Amino acid sequence: QTGADVISRTSQMSSHLAPYLTNNDLPSESVIREIKKAMEEPLAELSMSEVEIERLEKHLQELRRTHDGIKTSLNPYYTVLSPIRRVPPDILHEIFFHCLPTQRNSTMSSTDAPILLTHICRTWRETALTSPRIWARIHIPFSETMPRPDTLLTQPDADTLRHAEVMDQRCKVVEEWLSRSGDCPLSISL
Repeated sequence: QTGADVISRTSQMSSHLAPYLTNNDLPSESVIREIKKAMEEPLAELSMSEVEIERLEKHLQELRRTHDGIKTSLNPYYTVLSPIRRVPPDILHEIFFHCLPTQRNSTMSSTDAPILLTHICRTWRETALTSPRIWARIHIPFSETMPRPDTLLTQPDADTLRHAEVMDQRCKVVEEWLSRSGDCPLSISL
């Protein structure tokens, strides 16, 4: 017999027991024995189904681990077969150009194109570094708390020296950036 058979039999309580569902009267000892007897088979079936559920859940966990392991082992193959590998450099140059911000010049940030594009893989780095158009627009940020020029010479404190170091480093980055732009017309914002 199936679980459905047991459900069907237990869901149809004997007609003389049904009134106990509509009141709080205490059933007699004979009714209690009858109810316990009627519950024996469904309780046994319930216990067996719980054991089976536990077994199946363990099996499902094993299958999921196996599934995840196989999926992980396939990742290198998917990487090698990735369609982006077949995109020719001239198309990548164009894609990279369209990755640039449209409402402003590019910032000197690793989270912004074009610098971001140089951090993806060797091929993208080489492609980005040989794409002059993506280096032709730059925004050069300046600190709002720049030291006065006369303090740089007369009384340089730690903040002034740190600011001078930052500006020196920024000048080197700008110089490198602009050298990558080749003969392209420049757009520079401060």
